[in-house]
Amino acid sequence: VRRALTELIAAVKLNRLENLPEPASGSEWVGRSYYLQATGDLKGARTAARQATERSPGFGAAWVRLAEVELSFGRVDRARDALKRGLDISPRNAQALALEGFLLANGNHLEEALDRFNQAIAVDGGLGNAWLGRGLVKRRMAGRYFLARREAMEIAGRQDLQVAAALEPQRSLLRSYLAKAFSDDYDNARADKELGLAETLDPSDPTPWLYSALVNQQANRINDAVEDLE
Repeated sequence: VRRALTELIAAVKLNRLENLPEPASGSEWVGRSYYLQATGDLKGARTAARQATERSPGFGAAWVRLAEVELSFGRVDRARDALKRGLDISPRNAQALALEGFLLANGNHLEEALDRFNQAIAVDGGLGNAWLGRGLVKRRMAGRYFLARREAMEIAGRQDLQVAAALEPQRSLLRSYLAKAFSDDYDNARADKELGLAETLDPSDPTPWLYSALVNQQANRINDAVEDLE
């Protein structure tokens, strides 16, 4: 467990570890998967997640981790199968419920997705992914309504994104999504602030630069937008 936590911490802090021994348990393989993803080795992260399920087939979190990585490769069917195994073993795994929400949202089943994110938050109110997913779904659902109801849904969605960023302030991606929401609401000053934080937190992530280009384009700063895209 100690070794798995060491690699998880390194993944979160984007630290490099040297001379790593081969994992000896399912939990250590899960930790290795997160670490490899943080270093940009997505194929290695997927292999490590598979190793975790093979080493500990009754470990629900290992199957959930495999589902996460498979989804990152766009393999929705494989992700769904792995997630089902994870939920069968650990039905109250908040990350699994949130991931199911993202899969449902991907299929445009927004009401069901919202329900899963609500369940995930009820299980673990500190899970940033659950608040992120709920916020994104609310903002997508807002397009179904008119005037005051639409604005209320958009605000509620943005507030969920703000909670996600507050819960996990070191995650660059959460800042980027929040910035995009501010930009969509024509609050470019706050969008620029969040994107600046996102760029600092993870210099290797292209997402904040992409969203920054969109913000600059919206503000008619075309040259700055082109530089951000480059």
